[in-house]
Amino acid sequence: MLKLLTASQIKLQQAQDHLSRQGDDTGDAVQTAAIVAGGVVVAGIVIAAITAFVNSKVGSLG
Repeated sequence: MLKLLTASQIKLQQAQDHLSRQGDDTGDAVQTAAIVAGGVVVAGIVIAAITAFVNSKVGSLG
């Protein structure tokens, strides 16, 4: 059965759809920021490990 909507119901539905899309965009931005932050943490750990390795090798030379 076909349901007829009033103009106010249509506007309400459009507003809800718009807010839903905004929430999706915000969620995507937060997810991207979390991935970038995780990458920075991993890179920092790798650099710290390499630095410790090099320092131990240099220390054994002297």
